[in-house]
Formats: sequence, C-alpha cells, structure tokens
Amino acid sequence: MKKIFYLLFLTVITVETSAQTLLQEIPDYKFQYAEGLDADVNADGKLDIIIGGNDPATSAAYERIGIDGKSYYYRTLMLIWSSIQNKFIEGATNLNSNSRPYFALGDFDGDNILDLISCSHGSYAAFPEDWGMFIGDGNGNFNRKEMSFDKSGYEFFPRACAVADFNMDGKPDIVSVGFGGTFGTSSYVNFGAILINNGESVGDTKFKVTGTDLFESHGFAYPGLYVLDINNDGYPDFMLTASDVSDNAISDKSFFDIFVNKGINGPGQFERIHICENMGGFAQYLGPVLIQDFNSDGYLDMIVTGKTGSSSVSAMHYYVNKGDGSFQLNTQTNLTDSICKDIRNDASVDSQAKAFDWNSDGIPDILINGYVSAKPSTQTAYWWKNNGSGNFSSSSRLPGASNSCMMFPDWNGDGVRDLFTVGKTTSTTYLTQGGTNYFEGMVTKGEAPANLRPNAPTGLIANTIGKSVTLSWNAATDDKTPAASLSYEYYIKNADDEIINNCRSIIGGSLDGSRMVLALGNAFLAKSITLSNLTEGNYTWGVQAIDASYQGSTFATGTFSIKASDITQVDDVKVIISVNNRILSITTEGKAHLEIIDVSGKALVNNNFNQNYSGFISQKGVYIIVVEQNGIKNRKKIVI
Repeated sequence: MKKIFYLLFLTVITVETSAQTLLQEIPDYKFQYAEGLDADVNADGKLDIIIGGNDPATSAAYERIGIDGKSYYYRTLMLIWSSIQNKFIEGATNLNSNSRPYFALGDFDGDNILDLISCSHGSYAAFPEDWGMFIGDGNGNFNRKEMSFDKSGYEFFPRACAVADFNMDGKPDIVSVGFGGTFGTSSYVNFGAILINNGESVGDTKFKVTGTDLFESHGFAYPGLYVLDINNDGYPDFMLTASDVSDNAISDKSFFDIFVNKGINGPGQFERIHICENMGGFAQYLGPVLIQDFNSDGYLDMIVTGKTGSSSVSAMHYYVNKGDGSFQLNTQTNLTDSICKDIRNDASVDSQAKAFDWNSDGIPDILINGYVSAKPSTQTAYWWKNNGSGNFSSSSRLPGASNSCMMFPDWNGDGVRDLFTVGKTTSTTYLTQGGTNYFEGMVTKGEAPANLRPNAPTGLIANTIGKSVTLSWNAATDDKTPAASLSYEYYIKNADDEIINNCRSIIGGSLDGSRMVLALGNAFLAKSITLSNLTEGNYTWGVQAIDASYQGSTFATGTFSIKASDITQVDDVKVIISVNNRILSITTEGKAHLEIIDVSGKALVNNNFNQNYSGFISQKGVYIIVVEQNGIKNRKKIVI
C-alpha cells in the first residue's frame, strides 16, 4: 500500500519566502537523477506525467538484469490523469528508464500522438534497447521503432538528444550529443550528430548523419541539450552545456555554447557563436538551463546554472539576448546573491527547473531545485518573480530537492498548475520526513488564479514558390503575456490528413490547440517560417499562440498547394544572394528579374537588372528574394 501523507495545514516559511501549501508527500516516489515530463500521452487534453531514473532504494521491484548479467536499479513511473476519478493514477507502461535518462518528445508518425526519443548516461552494453525512437500508442506505451542511418557504422547511443526540424523541410530531425568509452583511446565512440530526417513518407525513420564535425573533437558527458531560435529567423538553433574531457574544453573540462543554424545559407548546418570566449559567458554543466523571453522584447534569453570542472560550486548566470545574435551577461543583485552563487542539482537531465509563470501574471518566472550551500544549507527550491522587464525579485523558498526533476501538473484538478518534485531532500522545513539520503515526491499547491488561453493568431498568409512555402501571421494577443513574448506552434497536414511536421498540440475537435507538452512552440517567437523541398500536393496548415504558462490558443488555419508546374530545377542557375549591414547584393550571369516580397505578400521591388544588383533595406523584417533568370526562379528568405 502506497503511503501518502496529506498535509492539511498551511506552512508559513519564515526565511526568504512567502506562504506555500504542501499538498502531498509521496515517500514511495523515490527517484534519483530523474527525468520528469508533463506530457499528454493519450491526447485527452490533460497533461500526464512521465518520470524515469535511478532507484536510490535499490528495490527488488525495480531491479533490471542487463545482458551483461549485472543488476541495475532503474524505475519508470507513468501517472495518467483520470477525469472520472479526478486525480492521477499510476498507469501501466512498457517504457524503460536508464541512468540519468533524457527524453525528447515529438510526433514522428503523424498521428497527433506523442512519440519520444530516448537516451541516457547508462550502460548501452547492458540495455541497448533503451536507446532509440519509441512510438506512442496513445495508452501510455511506447514501442521501439528501428532507425536507419546513411553512415555506415553510426550507432545511436548518445547521452542527450533534442527534436526539431533543423533543415526546415517539414520533417522532424534529431540532434544527439555524447560519447562512449574513454576519450582518447581506441574504445572511444562519438555519438554526436545532426540526424536529418530522410524518410520518403510520414513515419519513415531513415536519417542522414550530418554535423559530426561539430562534436568529434570533444568528449561531451553530462550534456544538457536545448533547442531555441536566438534570432527569430525561423530556423531552430541549439544550445549545449556539458562536461568536456577533451583538450578542446572551453575551461576546466567544461563547455557551454550556442550552435546557430545557418538558415538560408545552409539549413540544418551550424556554427558556434562562442558565447564564453566572445561574450563573457561561463562554461558549465550538471545544472538546469531556462530559455524564455524574460524581458518582453521579443527575443529568447537564458538562465544557465551548473558546476565548472572539478569545482562543486554551481552558480546561476543570466544572459540577455541583444537581438543581433549576441548575448550580454546580466548581473542584477537578486540573481547574483549567495543563493545564486551556489545552487546545485547535480543532475544532467533537462527537467530540473522551469521558466514558468508561477503567479499567473503572464510573465515567465524562474523556479529551480537544488542544494544551497549558503543559508539554509539544504535541499530546497526557489522562485524568483519576474517584473516583465527581466528584473527579478529576491528569492522565495519552496519545497524542493536535489538530484531531482520538476513538473507542473494540475495535481488536484482545480484548474491551476501545481509544482511536483521528486528527488533528494534532507530538509524538514516542509516535510514530515527527511534526513540523510532521503528521497520522495512532493506536491506544492499553485496559489495563482486560473490562466486564460491566448487569442489565436490572425492574418495568415502562405506564399509558395516552387517546392517552398513561406507561412506568416500577425502577432497574437493575450490578456497578460505581452504579444512580443508569445511563442507559436504550427502544423502541416498533407492531403492524406497526415501531420508531416513535429506538432505537439492537439489538432481539431473540441480539444483543438490543447498543448501536449509544457514548452515553447516549435516556431519559437518567429512569426514567419519557410519550408522547402515539399512534395507536390495540397496542404492544410495551422498556427497557435502560446503564453508564459505554456497554454495554447486554438489553431488559426489556412491552405496552400505545391504544384508540379511551379517546380523548376535551379541547379544550373548561378545566382549569389547575400546581405551585409542591410545591403542586399545579388550577382547573376546576365539579365535577371528581381522581386523583394514582404511577409504580407506585397512586392516592394519588382524590376529587371543586369548581372549585379545592390540595394539598402531600411526596415527590419522577413523578406523573400526571388531572382528569375531564363524562366527559372531562385528564391531566398532573409531576415533583417
């Protein structure tokens, strides 16, 4: 019988906090280094919970025998929301967890049910079937599906992964990071790669192995891997924190950088911005990373924590996006005090903290679990309230843990998101138990008013040229979250009603727009995306707005067609298009026709030129450049 303690009193914290209510302690939920995800696994409009990780109690119930004959203790917990019982119930699942698991959610077979990519820090020699792609069946089970790769000898055993359409062809890709063996010896194997979805149909799991040069000279361990779009160009970038046991570590065997997508100049290809070397950043790992528009300027900022090299100290750093592809370190007092100088989690999964609107004012706050070496010198959680300009209040203490993960379910069904943490805690400030090496689950009641959904975007436009389409929309509105800070999720459906891209919201029906994850949208803060290399046919598309609580609007929808008569080959057309300091330069072999089109479809320039064109673009925005020569159109998207 599970022992669950119900605390019916209000705990008033006397140090550094506001009042908080602890709804439940669940001593049987013992996890260490766990990954925890809010995920609607059965697409019923209610977020469920997936937790996987090490079992610190080494219970016989969770013993697994590897193919190496050794015993391991890993546990997976699936909590399904029951609308009938109005509570979470433990559901059966065939999903296995390993040491420090890392799950990336997506939809790879176009059925509007979440699938996942699984990897971990465990022994792939013992449990090789724990890695790979797992297709959700809508009932809490995830069935392994074989992946094939074009590179002979490549195997998929990374320590972290993330999903996005990196080359913007409408199909979900994967970035993977990690290595096996001892770096510098013949047993070393690098699993880092950009895996471009090369399937010929929806659900085809063929991948092209690219980008291995980004990782092969490093020995990345304990990685944190996050997708974002730092310049709103509609091409996903990614950020990496990791231990680096190679000689190419940035500092003290540590690594932190952003890999920026080359976009129109090479979709799905990346280059580093060198945030530590050029922008005063700090190489860190084994700590959470938060990505949100904290100062409401329409660009994604970052909170990064973690240890550096051999030091156990884990400091917090706040990076403000300057909007030009660079970041500036913000050293405001409340994010550089004794607590922020050392808040340790020592977990390498991506769910130790969250940028979340905890007080329902429409602004993303900071919530982090960990061990604080300064007073109160214990495992706990903290909340920093954001004023909307990127300035944060002093910290307020919450129930929390280290070696932990953090989720935000509506635990008691009152329409308000609560805080659910599993991990290690020695503190008895909130808990009836605690002590040395004590692990449990704990639920803190959300005290904020219920959140309202954003309004759907308007002004949808689809411009097609050849095998490409540019989709754009006007900024949506919300009752609290600033319009500039709303993110967007889009979907693309083909004529067979298959969702060809990675959409993580329910599409259509009475649950239209319900989020299946608590995350930024797949278009991030961009209001225009360009998809290329689409097949001939008719398509339906939709886009929704997402607020600071990660609640989505309904989808606004439109249609477009890719016609065979519009598809021309451009292999023999030598056209060079470049932009520098807002100067558009074009070079061709002879006479050509130029159109410069804004996202509304208006042609700003429509004239002929001979061999060379140069013009200044005064207004910031997204533009489509169309150069036609000898009946063949060459098309590029640029962001000013």
